Amino acid sequence: MSEAEVRAIRVPVLVIGTALDMVHPLSHARAFASVIAHAQFAEITPKAIDRQLMTDTILFGYGTAQDGGPIPAWHWAYADLHIYPAPDIEGAKALLEDQIG
Repeated sequence: MSEAEVRAIRVPVLVIGTALDMVHPLSHARAFASVIAHAQFAEITPKAIDRQLMTDTILFGYGTAQDGGPIPAWHWAYADLHIYPAPDIEGAKALLEDQIG
């Protein structure tokens, strides 16, 4: 979308960003929210730190953190498959602490 198209958005928008997203930097999310009239910006906890807290923030407490991302339990795509190893939350926090101090 062009900046003109983004500025033309006239519906309520919630722009969500996280400090650890290297593909979509937090500064881009803030800039995106700043050009949309009536947009709200929310910085959320990265799923690498706390998947359930991220899910609760996005889905207002109506979802369960899954291996592929936040999916509400009532959604057709919800499945308790756990095809990936369990996340090492403490290990992720330690790695982040080492990198960002």
